[in-house]
Amino acid sequence: MPAVIRTRLTLVALAAVGVTMSLRTRKKDNERTTRSVPEAIAPYGNGPVATPAEPKAEVAPEPEPKRTGKKRRRLGKILIALGIVLVAYSAAIVFWGDPATYLYAHWKQNQLSGELNQEFADYAASAGVNALVVERSRGATPLEIAQAQRELVERAANRLNHNLRMSQPLGRIKIPRIGVNAIFVQGTRWGPDLSKGPGHYPQTSLPGVGRTMGIAAHRTTFGAWFRNINSLDAGDKISLRLPYGTFYYQVFKHEVVKSGDWKIIRDRGFDTLVLSACHPLYSASHRWVVYAALVRVDPVHGIPYLVNRRNEVRPLTG
Repeated sequence: MPAVIRTRLTLVALAAVGVTMSLRTRKKDNERTTRSVPEAIAPYGNGPVATPAEPKAEVAPEPEPKRTGKKRRRLGKILIALGIVLVAYSAAIVFWGDPATYLYAHWKQNQLSGELNQEFADYAASAGVNALVVERSRGATPLEIAQAQRELVERAANRLNHNLRMSQPLGRIKIPRIGVNAIFVQGTRWGPDLSKGPGHYPQTSLPGVGRTMGIAAHRTTFGAWFRNINSLDAGDKISLRLPYGTFYYQVFKHEVVKSGDWKIIRDRGFDTLVLSACHPLYSASHRWVVYAALVRVDPVHGIPYLVNRRNEVRPLTG
């Protein structure tokens, strides 16, 4: 039985226990306060009239355990309220994602935003003017300029990849189709990395080097960034902004694989972005995987260029 169904049954049972305790307590209280009154039956007939018996001394009734009844009613109400709260919390998880971890993830995103913006500013200041492109652009064709620009992007990507540390804010991912706009970090560990946002598979490359880059994220907890990953279709746009440039991708494929299938991050001979998330919801048995191809690069202080799935570059115009 799936975990979510077990959770629902547990919550319903908890609420039922509270209602039952409350009703039973009220019933017992009513029984204590209701007293039977014996009817006196006067004898009729020819026989002698019976002499009425002397009244017996009434025994004082034992004091009612009012406190116990109040405690039970209070406990029943508490259990009912707790059951309602937990049912509402479970419903929120089913329809939108875990509210508690959602708040935590967005709090961490705010912290990471300041760090990432500083990294962007530091890189832009250190990069300066793209001297190599300026030099090669003298008398060079637009294609030669685009090829020179790609060389610089590859160097910057390899240099950044070499100096990355785990949980470091790496860039920003935007997926308009499903409303994603989040900072992604280095690493895919459940606690230290994916609790902050989407995570970059460390065993994959960075954009711009003609290889595969992989990003994973949760679907039900910690922001649930990829909750609607199954809504992405061929042709949908994805962008990644890193310190050395902005990269634009176009979705071309999706598939469902077992969780242990690592062929999804193999290199395909061109710049590929792989997005993955657990599937189905509330289960980690499989993964929903989306593939996107790089189509355009906007380098920092550089000249934009286009890329195709044969890993060929061409100028944006001309």
